Amino acid sequence: KKGSLWLGCIPRSVFCFRCFKQCFSINENVRSALLVHFKKLVKYLVGFIILPGLFVSAILFYAADNPMPGTKKERLENPTAYASFSWWVMFICCRQVCTLALSRFTEVLMVDVLTLHTRTTLKFFGPFVSLLTIQARGWPYIITFWAIWDFALLHGKHVFARHWLYWTNLGWFSTCDFSDPENPVVYPDCNPSGGVTYSNVYFRILISLIVFGCCVALKRVGLALYQGKKSTGHYGPQLEKLMKRMLLITEIANLATEIEAAYECSDSRGLAFAPAKAKGFDFKKLRARRRGDDDSESGDSEDEVESSAGRSQASQPSPPASPAKSSPKNSSEDPPLNFFSAPQSVSTNIRESMMRYRTNTEDFQSTRTFTTTRTRQGSVSSNPDETRNGMGHRLLYSVLGESAQLKLTELLGEWEEPAVTTGHRSKMISIQHVLQFRQAVLCLDSKYPFSYSFGPANTRESCIESAQDVYSRLHLHIPNQTLLQFDTLALICLDKDGDINEKKARKLIRLFRPARDGTLTALDFVKSCDKVYKDLRTLRAAIANSSQLDLAFESLVNIGFYFLLFMLVLTIIELDPWTLFLSLSGFILSFSFMFGNAASKYFEGILLILVQKPYDIGDRIHVSNSQIDTSSDGSATWFVEGVNLYSTTVRYAATNEVATHSNGSLSASRIINAARSPKAQVYVTVKFACDVPYERVMLFKSVIEEFVKERPREWLSMGGFRATRVEADLGYIEYKIVLQHVEKWQNIGPVLNSKAEVASYCLEVQKKLGMRYQAPPLPVNLGINKAEQMEQSVFESEQIGEEPSNIHSEPDFSMLSSLFSKPEPKKTK
Repeated sequence: KKGSLWLGCIPRSVFCFRCFKQCFSINENVRSALLVHFKKLVKYLVGFIILPGLFVSAILFYAADNPMPGTKKERLENPTAYASFSWWVMFICCRQVCTLALSRFTEVLMVDVLTLHTRTTLKFFGPFVSLLTIQARGWPYIITFWAIWDFALLHGKHVFARHWLYWTNLGWFSTCDFSDPENPVVYPDCNPSGGVTYSNVYFRILISLIVFGCCVALKRVGLALYQGKKSTGHYGPQLEKLMKRMLLITEIANLATEIEAAYECSDSRGLAFAPAKAKGFDFKKLRARRRGDDDSESGDSEDEVESSAGRSQASQPSPPASPAKSSPKNSSEDPPLNFFSAPQSVSTNIRESMMRYRTNTEDFQSTRTFTTTRTRQGSVSSNPDETRNGMGHRLLYSVLGESAQLKLTELLGEWEEPAVTTGHRSKMISIQHVLQFRQAVLCLDSKYPFSYSFGPANTRESCIESAQDVYSRLHLHIPNQTLLQFDTLALICLDKDGDINEKKARKLIRLFRPARDGTLTALDFVKSCDKVYKDLRTLRAAIANSSQLDLAFESLVNIGFYFLLFMLVLTIIELDPWTLFLSLSGFILSFSFMFGNAASKYFEGILLILVQKPYDIGDRIHVSNSQIDTSSDGSATWFVEGVNLYSTTVRYAATNEVATHSNGSLSASRIINAARSPKAQVYVTVKFACDVPYERVMLFKSVIEEFVKERPREWLSMGGFRATRVEADLGYIEYKIVLQHVEKWQNIGPVLNSKAEVASYCLEVQKKLGMRYQAPPLPVNLGINKAEQMEQSVFESEQIGEEPSNIHSEPDFSMLSSLFSKPEPKKTK
């Protein structure tokens, strides 16, 4: 049994030795910095406090006959109650300074070494103790362990607590013995310490220091957890969405690196370029790599798989095998898929996914999904049992054509699923979530937030340059084409079987929003990356600016906390502070009537800022009366520039005028936050004459719908086209066009520009179709023919002298659309 016991202790000893070695395996720079710090600490403490204290104590003991407090009679009556002045100087300036240095050494060892630079504290004690250790850093940790070291070295009746150097047999460091009243050991044979080291007052002071330091550390931990959970619950969902988009860009950058490596490899081998089968490497190896990634992460959720896929490094592509060196065995197998010219089934799946996303996008039709059942080759499944055993409504989409699906959806109308809330998010946030949130925030400050494959993106200029470089590398996929095909980007959506992950494809389309023909210009690609960069910097600034409120809230809590803690410490020392406080309560109560109203408003403002949190620094807000409706064309907004517990500083967006509001005055108002109002909905009003046929109105609607669909980077959908006013006496019918923009109201500039472009296009279409409404003439008509000619459209001027065409004929809009078309991008090198 003893042998088995010793054999069991061997691995435990090895484990403890490894843990001890890991505890002190810190970085060399950190070790040198700590060594320099301790050298300075010892230098200043010994040179400026300890040595002068010893010198003064020696002079008092040897040269001044060791003076003591009290009279000679009092010292004779109670010899153990008085300590000499020499002992007091040595006790305060030497021994207490040494225990203070030990407490500082303990702080550096526990906080800087074991907690921050190693995982020892986290591994053995858990995240709460680690957070408590970090938050107690500073004077709370020092005074707590100062009292603990005093209890260990300077408290008690034993000889070591009275004099550390008692073993030297010097009278200066010797203890007086009064146990024998007839032959007491007195000066100059001893240095009396009295009963200081075991007195009740000294004991209560040490207990007060420990209580004070522990309470402050717990207060810091409580505030850190509360504010951390609040920040994680408030900014966590935004950070999660942002990180997913960043990971998509990271995968695109890794794909661009693979394309560039394959292109350079094919050039080095001297392979000729063919449009049908461009230079590239074996596509099966890319699929095998992605199959391995998926298999290793099969236990995770779908979102975790998508998030972790961006962290994997791009594998080095290998060149395709030469046909001359291929063996007969390999000739019977399937030919290797070319990376630069994806197979027809893959390209078909990509295009079909894009088309289905246009009609089933979650942005404005959340109830519809990709329900077409497809086989491995991308064709529609015709097996009725397979369709019936799945979702019942898949049979409808498998039978109807694409146009029938669109018509049916248009007739059914749009509807959004009601949101289901499952309670407050911060109640489910743990310490681990807070630590992960802080670690993710630190990743936003990196010079390479989109990975090294993308390039530096710490500034907007560097981000734009890196995005252009990535686009150039992606364009090597099919270099003979002017624009980048979305099929290239969609290669990251392939699963282990070579099929398209439609959920990931939808996110990719929502991020880059290619044209309807599947092309993506360099400007659009850079704009998408720049938008993610701006969201990254905006969120990072919002998280950093929220620390102002945290500090203000902490200062407010500190007032009450330190008052109660001070009263508790006085009670521990056996001082009664409550009598004085009760005597002043009547005086304080009289002032409460004076500041009652202001205190009520101040408390309302605190609840608004800390509990409701209706805005952050940098947001556009509009403050109005809650009883009055706002304008449908948008509200005049103010930029939030500063927030504290009492007031909010704003700047008017139109004129840059700065104003200050008290938070209490804002508590009863309606606050519209443009930064939290995504997908801006705008209205364009048009008027038609009453004699315009309804068929021509529907033609006008179809033209505007086509115009909106051709701009997926600006508009999500055309939500409505309805008549709002019918004025038969005035001879017009007013219609409103409801449009949904991709931007939020925070970016009001692009929203207004797109709205103005649609309004101008509507006017030109009215002129082209002869639907422009003209108001009845006033009693005195001051108009001239020249003004009427100036009002004519460029298209009407071409038709002067011609007979009016049939009202039901459809005119040619190609020339009209060219006015609003974007300039053709130049081919990138």
